[in-house]
Amino acid sequence: MTPLLPEFATALPPDVQLDGELVAFDVDGRPDFHRLGARMLHGHVGIAVTLFVFDVHALRRQLSRP
Repeated sequence: MTPLLPEFATALPPDVQLDGELVAFDVDGRPDFHRLGARMLHGHVGIAVTLFVFDVHALRRQLSRP
């Protein structure tokens, strides 16, 4: 997943397993499946995506708190 979403490589621990959904929003703030497809299938890295996490399945270390 890291080659497709390099911004998550530094944002998440490497040993975490998540259940969630990637969403790309249009200019009005609505989810846009076609924008997500342009990002994921065609590599348009200028399209921002948001990860909504529903569950953490595994984490092999404790996260530090700010």
